[in-house]
Amino acid sequence: MGIFIEIGNAENSVGERVGTDFKIYVYDHNMTRNETQHAAYYFYRDFLGCNYSPTDKKLTADFYYETKNFIKIADIEDEERNELNTALFTYIKVSQEQVIHTESFADEFLPTNELKQEYIDYMESKSFPTHAAGKDYTYIKNKLRQRKVTFSNRVKIIAPADDFNDLLTMQPDRDNDQTIVTIRGHIENND
Repeated sequence: MGIFIEIGNAENSVGERVGTDFKIYVYDHNMTRNETQHAAYYFYRDFLGCNYSPTDKKLTADFYYETKNFIKIADIEDEERNELNTALFTYIKVSQEQVIHTESFADEFLPTNELKQEYIDYMESKSFPTHAAGKDYTYIKNKLRQRKVTFSNRVKIIAPADDFNDLLTMQPDRDNDQTIVTIRGHIENND
């Protein structure tokens, strides 16, 4: 259900009403007070022509997932991909910055101007705002607790994200198509 309440009477340059003329309420039984991701997109976006104002929690989660996807599909070496995933974790969870911003992430972590622009264009294509947004990783806090590394042979290493670089090191050995992993610890369980 959607309700439009008129609060103004302005027109744009071609004589059409503008969105700020209305206060809009959308109800979908799949939505909750704090969570809109399960709302029927076709209804509020395609049928009503509306979009909801995302919260900082939602924007931070979108930033994280879209940046992860960009890193996954970028034309870069696996070692650089691993470094960028670490940088993303640092930017979201460790950094004292209170905001997230695609351009600041690109400037700080992406190595070439070409890759920076590809990232900014990618995020814009995903409708991520070009302005800074407040950082709130509530929706992705479980994702930030552990880091997972999956190798080409499907072997996985899972470690606490906060101590990841202190617990293990990984060095690619390109000559032998392998990775040398050093884990600071001994085998405790071998299921």
